[in-house]
Amino acid sequence: MNFVEFCVPALCLTAALWVYFRFFYTNHGNKQPRTLRDLQQCRITLRSSTLASRAAPNQRLAEVFNIDNALTTTNRVYHDSIVQGIRLNLQTPDDEWNTLATFALNNLRHTILLNLVVEDGQKSAVLVPVVQSLVFRVVLLKFFPKIIKPSEDDVQYITTRINLLWLATKHGPSQADSNLLEMKRQLEVRLRRVFGKSPDEQINGRANPLNILIPAYESIWRVVLRCFLEVRFRKCENEIEESVTKRKYKMIFRNFMSHPNPSVFETSFQDTHIAVKHIVNEALRLYPPTRSIHRQLNNEMVRIDVEWLHRDPVSWGRDAEEFKPERWVGVLLKGIDGKMAFTPFGLGGLSCPAKKFAPMMIGILVGALVGGVDEGWEVVDEKLGGDVLGTKVLDGGREAYEGLRLRRFNDEE
Repeated sequence: MNFVEFCVPALCLTAALWVYFRFFYTNHGNKQPRTLRDLQQCRITLRSSTLASRAAPNQRLAEVFNIDNALTTTNRVYHDSIVQGIRLNLQTPDDEWNTLATFALNNLRHTILLNLVVEDGQKSAVLVPVVQSLVFRVVLLKFFPKIIKPSEDDVQYITTRINLLWLATKHGPSQADSNLLEMKRQLEVRLRRVFGKSPDEQINGRANPLNILIPAYESIWRVVLRCFLEVRFRKCENEIEESVTKRKYKMIFRNFMSHPNPSVFETSFQDTHIAVKHIVNEALRLYPPTRSIHRQLNNEMVRIDVEWLHRDPVSWGRDAEEFKPERWVGVLLKGIDGKMAFTPFGLGGLSCPAKKFAPMMIGILVGALVGGVDEGWEVVDEKLGGDVLGTKVLDGGREAYEGLRLRRFNDEE
């Protein structure tokens, strides 16, 4: 199956879902949540969140993906057992970080080769599926190490359908919709194949591997994509600054990938005064894993606008929409507004248990991309009109860069 054969049905399904759910919403008068942007109000709301206030808006996820996890349950005992298991699983010694980094580097090269197409004598690969495949496979290795290496066709099918179904949750899905049901059925077929389950084994509720894959994979691939674009392809005000900045990022990640451990992650590299942690923090600030967090408060649904908080000039200064990892150097000396507004993993008792693990994982995934996509590659997409290669903040939307391609212009391999 080539890329066109793979994506055309997916695009048709996306269009069908959009039309259906637009009609469904319009005709059912669904009330939009109230948006919260006041920093103190947002922090209070997050810290006072209950399982019920979080589970209510996430029931659409539970319905569409047939999951039952810490994000969707109101059962405190079950929730605590899940979180405890996750925390144990997230304990990662240095040798395991090294294994993950090596696997990511090797897998990226293989994935690019599998996705290459030749048009007019030039080799290219669509970037989003490459990033999604890389993130998915590394997440599998970490959380499901016994899984035999899945085919690229299965991985791309699963990641594409997860994305389409996620979009469906934003439009009030109906179990009766035939396209949605068929997508769910086919997704389950592929998951059974990857996880070695027989047709009669359950793959829903508490037995669903998506209970882990949704928060682990789905929450970070967009961050990885945009962080990679920022450090590898974005423009600066002048060519000299751009050349120096890109070379600096490359050296920082090369050093980290040769010694992928928390100490190197947090330590500034030589005289750059920047660590991989600073770069990842800046990516998490501009492109948070969850752009908004929903809570059900009494009879009202509210939406905490995380992306707005992370880009608010009041907290971050006039350069709030610029990618500047150096802002994290000595952040404690710059006042508390920015630090208080930084909530990529939530706050309080229901904050993400992977908030210390995820930045390292993002660093390794971006490091693999920076190391594997050398100067012989460029990014192209005529429809974006220079957006990716410009200096303005990137679009944080899920579908923003689906057509972006890696193109080989210096093929010496």
